[in-house]
Amino acid sequence: MLAAFTGTGVFGFYAGLNIVAFFLIFFFLYETKQRTLEELDYVFGVPTRTHAAFQGGKQFPWWFRKWVLMRKGEVEPELYHFDGQGERDEYAGQQNGEGEKA
Repeated sequence: MLAAFTGTGVFGFYAGLNIVAFFLIFFFLYETKQRTLEELDYVFGVPTRTHAAFQGGKQFPWWFRKWVLMRKGEVEPELYHFDGQGERDEYAGQQNGEGEKA
């Protein structure tokens, strides 16, 4: 491969594969961080087409406005709405020392 492409060509080919992988992961890989098994069942119940449309139509524009245009007050759009999600966030804040002190 190095003989056919030269060093620059091989690097360009590798960079191109990384760009393709980035977009495939962004559009088709579900976020599963800190989810219970019941929530994961709900997450994987959403059709891939719906998830990809949300990522491209709402999540990416939010990310661009927040991190590129520096509009820090932007509210992140949510595709999934779980019962008791606020309670889990409060518990995580208390564990990190951010909760109210008695």
